[in-house]
Amino acid sequence: KGEIARTFDGFGGASLTLALAPDGRTLAVSENRLTPLGSDVRVLDLGPEGKLTLAGLEGMVTSMKFSPDGTRLLTVSMREASSYRIELWDARSGKRVEGFPTRTEPQPTVVEFSPDGRRVSLASSDLGTETTLRICEADGGRETLCVPDLPFYVPQVAWSPDGRRLALVIHDGVRRSGGVRMLDAESGQELLALDPDGGTYSA
Repeated sequence: KGEIARTFDGFGGASLTLALAPDGRTLAVSENRLTPLGSDVRVLDLGPEGKLTLAGLEGMVTSMKFSPDGTRLLTVSMREASSYRIELWDARSGKRVEGFPTRTEPQPTVVEFSPDGRRVSLASSDLGTETTLRICEADGGRETLCVPDLPFYVPQVAWSPDGRRLALVIHDGVRRSGGVRMLDAESGQELLALDPDGGTYSA
């Protein structure tokens, strides 16, 4: 009925970034600071157990995503204007996942787990007219797909339930218009496009 179930106090940062685990039992909260630039990420048990903090996180967190099983947390943190670090954490211990290499992208990056949690999509955009889309294995970080120079900004990515396709919300910085693109997650081939006027076409 819209009642407040629980309140967490003690957050005093300039802004907060949130991610809720799929089972609804764990909440990640990034308390962002502007001076000096940085974040403190707390993983909160929504039961009575308490919280933990990610150890060694640097920069200000701009995005977070839980894996479908809630055991891992993917973060994107800005260390400076042209350096965005992508890291994978164990949500139970607060430590980095060994074997997943820390990646650094020059532009803001949107991250999303595949439905089975085995892959991660990374859409790195320059906020104008170009995006590089990558798909990596969550175990080991091996890159399985790279689609460079997509001619639009991508603020949001969604996987199909079977993990075979990716839907991209796009924004054309030149025409100042938006739309949707559907890509094959194995080949990167465009399968469907929804244009700004509401029409559709398939490749």
